[in-house]
Amino acid sequence: MHSIVSASGIPISFACTPGSTHDLTAFKEMDMSAINDGILYGDAAYNDYLLEDQLKEAGLQLMVDRKKNSKRLILLPYSRHKEHRQEQ
Repeated sequence: MHSIVSASGIPISFACTPGSTHDLTAFKEMDMSAINDGILYGDAAYNDYLLEDQLKEAGLQLMVDRKKNSKRLILLPYSRHKEHRQEQ
């Protein structure tokens, strides 16, 4: 099950896929037409710089818990890598 929900928890889009389907593959097939602007959060499986750039052009920011060797660092409060955590 893959879902996109609003900040208040209202479902915007969802899809059910076999367990063998990569999260990023399912995400790319989801309907995002109802999302005007905002932030999408994902785990390290969502590292796709081209998709990130396309979403940015559409007014969406993709916040991903980057892999340790990522070329694009994003500081997040919940990052699994201590050096990538945003100070609060």
